[in-house]
Amino acid sequence: MKWKFMVPSLFSTLIFGCSSGGGGNSPQTFGNNGVVVHDSAAGGNSEDVGWSITIDGQGKILVAGHSKNASFNEDMVIWRINADGTLDNSFGNNGVVVHNGAAGGNSNDRGTSIVIDSNGRIVVAGYSFNGSNIDMVIWRYNPDGTLDNSFGNNGIVVHDNAAGGNDNDWGFSITTDSQNRVLVTGTSFNASNNYDMVIWRYNSNGTLDNTFGNNGVVVHDSAAGGNGNDIGSSIVVDSNGKIVVAGYSFNGSDNDMVVWRFNANGTLDNSFGNNGIVVHNSAAGGNGDDIGKSVAIDSSGKVLVTGLSKNINGDYDMVVLRFNADGTLDNSFGNNGIVVHNDASGGNGNDRGYSISIDSQGKIIVTGNSMNSNGNDDMAVWKLNADGSLDNTFGNSGIVVHNNAGGGNGNDGGYSLTIDSQGKIFVTGYSLNGNNDLDMIVWKLTP
Repeated sequence: MKWKFMVPSLFSTLIFGCSSGGGGNSPQTFGNNGVVVHDSAAGGNSEDVGWSITIDGQGKILVAGHSKNASFNEDMVIWRINADGTLDNSFGNNGVVVHNGAAGGNSNDRGTSIVIDSNGRIVVAGYSFNGSNIDMVIWRYNPDGTLDNSFGNNGIVVHDNAAGGNDNDWGFSITTDSQNRVLVTGTSFNASNNYDMVIWRYNSNGTLDNTFGNNGVVVHDSAAGGNGNDIGSSIVVDSNGKIVVAGYSFNGSDNDMVVWRFNANGTLDNSFGNNGIVVHNSAAGGNGDDIGKSVAIDSSGKVLVTGLSKNINGDYDMVVLRFNADGTLDNSFGNNGIVVHNDASGGNGNDRGYSISIDSQGKIIVTGNSMNSNGNDDMAVWKLNADGSLDNTFGNSGIVVHNNAGGGNGNDGGYSLTIDSQGKIFVTGYSLNGNNDLDMIVWKLTP
């Protein structure tokens, strides 16, 4: 099958002035009033998007994403940014690393998720066109931005056909465990012409870990019973070494949000949910699509998932669900374990949660986007107390929205967030610029 690359893509979910009061204002010492904008990393003067953000041990900010080159193909990009918002010229080429053709197809490459391992190496997951279809890719870089030749094939691992369909394999989220093994979740096309959720686990040298699943790979389908697409959107390893994946699965009519929990050997953890799986639908009451986009584990071992759920009006609300360690909804959180929020930007349209994190105070931070009254998306950050209520000390009654970061007065969105040692919140994503193209954005917010 052929695939047309778009922003947003199929699996980045269905679609895609700072508020004052309390915290949430953009720090003046970072970029331009708390915002960094970057375009044309790959030389195409077209589209740049940040998909994932993290902070290294030196306080440098790293963003993985993509940039269109002069041939209008996507290249994988890593930007490294100093604490003041300037590009770090000691990294790559003046603060930027660009890579294409990882799978040999000399076409689209995208970095979707980034992590720093315990040795300070930069590990990015994503995908690359091989000439016929898409392969899952992992890139590992030294701290100076050179590929780490001790990993895989000169710093790169490529894998295809995880589910046996000999077609697209996508890597969407990456993490490392206590042994510096690399875990990636995503999806792979199977022989029945739909997608299965996949976890790949690699040793530190880039070989598949044969002690995990089937020769290093776990595949799961039909979590929601519909025998259709299953997608792994986000992966974490908890303090007990259990592997938790959030995503979604087709139930026969629409998509349900799913959480899978696996033992360290790749078997489903039968102490969680229904034989290792939790499925939830209709969080916002609309009995339509429910999509899990990002997962985090709190200090009590509870599982938090953010995403989006269709409401009774037919648009999407941002949702956060919190589960106890056994997979039951935590009734001390929100409304019987669920928080639903709409209309952050005042447009009474779609609100979506794409990334979730928990700060040192136990507050829950979500970023995503919300439709404003002009019909465009604004970048949104919601901050919740531990009980699920909005934290009124942050932004405007617990919410910050921002638009027009790129100067085009169009769509802005947050795809990923991280929190530094001082509690400052960093969000990456995109904004439409004055040329009707997308720029990569980093916003920095006070807590």
